[in-house]
Amino acid sequence: MDHPSSELNSFSKENINSKILNFLVKTKFILDLNDEEFANIFELPQNSITSILSNKNTIRIDHFAYILERLNLSFEAVINDTIDYEVLLKQFHHNPYSIPKKYTKCAQSKKRTLKNIFNYILRYRGGFYLRSILKYFQVHVEAFHDDDGLINHNFMTDLLTLLSEKNFDPKDIYAMGANSFQCNEGGFISQMFQNFNSQQDVLECLAHEKSYFFDKNYEYKITKMNKNECFMQISQFEEVAEKLGKVLLGSELVNTLKAGVISTIPQYAGFQPAHVTTLKSVHQGSPYTLYHIQFSQEKFLH
Repeated sequence: MDHPSSELNSFSKENINSKILNFLVKTKFILDLNDEEFANIFELPQNSITSILSNKNTIRIDHFAYILERLNLSFEAVINDTIDYEVLLKQFHHNPYSIPKKYTKCAQSKKRTLKNIFNYILRYRGGFYLRSILKYFQVHVEAFHDDDGLINHNFMTDLLTLLSEKNFDPKDIYAMGANSFQCNEGGFISQMFQNFNSQQDVLECLAHEKSYFFDKNYEYKITKMNKNECFMQISQFEEVAEKLGKVLLGSELVNTLKAGVISTIPQYAGFQPAHVTTLKSVHQGSPYTLYHIQFSQEKFLH
């Protein structure tokens, strides 16, 4: 079972037991199971589950852990009442592609970048760790099979916040973004830029012509560029922020991830990655986020 985060320390044992009981009762109702069916599916003694659901006893930790694993849920989701029961029902009936509604409203982000993050986690932390992360969001990795599928910007923001709480530092987040070229190499994006020989041309095309294809949350604008450097300004689309109930989209961590992604753009033209720093940020009071991109003149060897 996932270890509770520090915020769970504010809950009393009685309060936690009450939340677990409410979860079990509601889950049994949503899944339309009687006591015997519930016990059989989750490998529990029937007399035990009857006693638990009638609030005469508390569930054993190992039994509860199995239920959470079977339903693709984290302990925190139960305690914080963040479960999407419609998704729970779909996933229980073998639909791994469903995503909680809070992440499908105003979906303007391609899933491609998230897949790149998952690839990074898988490579450096392993499959079990990745699955434990996805349980926090009540999703399966199969839900991200389509690179061009859409999800809203809050998912990435929440994901990066969780990863930072689990000891991923800004260098790791930047590296996740920089992992994008390796994930995209030979695919659709590489083919889009296969005839470009200038890293400046690739960057200008991506910022001014193709950005809306990949990201409908922000406007990208190059304010200055020469053979050595580039300044790129990024501003959120206010209507997207409003629909998501946000004053500001993203976070400093999202800015860091974007810097990593931007650093790889010269690689599509055959050059080494750029060095990208954030000069201004909307999360530090600026009206826009400004990146400084320093080009390398060295060729990239595949």
